[in-house]
Amino acid sequence: MQDSTKYIYSNVASALAAFLVEQRSGLPFDEFTKKYIFEPLQLDRTHWFYDEDKSRDYAKLYEINVPDLPFYKYLVNEDKSVKPYTSIIYPDGSLKSSLGDMIKYVQESSKGITVVPNC
Repeated sequence: MQDSTKYIYSNVASALAAFLVEQRSGLPFDEFTKKYIFEPLQLDRTHWFYDEDKSRDYAKLYEINVPDLPFYKYLVNEDKSVKPYTSIIYPDGSLKSSLGDMIKYVQESSKGITVVPNC
């Protein structure tokens, strides 16, 4: 018998999952993840939104030179580095973190421990 399951990633589904967490917990998703994931794991350099005070934590992203785009000047600095941004549906991929924090997260995840808040 052929397996008919397949994996398809969806940004909208990620945002929907975050919305459901907000509805169930009563907390904004960024606060929920901070309280139940980032703080317990001591992920001190992990956050959802750009913070000028934490700018040393960010690697610079570089964009190819495409000045013909109508919105190019809003995306790219004079040195051609991409300006920091956060998507309106940030849970789909706007997490900012350090290598050290990601290593901690993966190590904890590999233990199979699940923290389930009482929501």
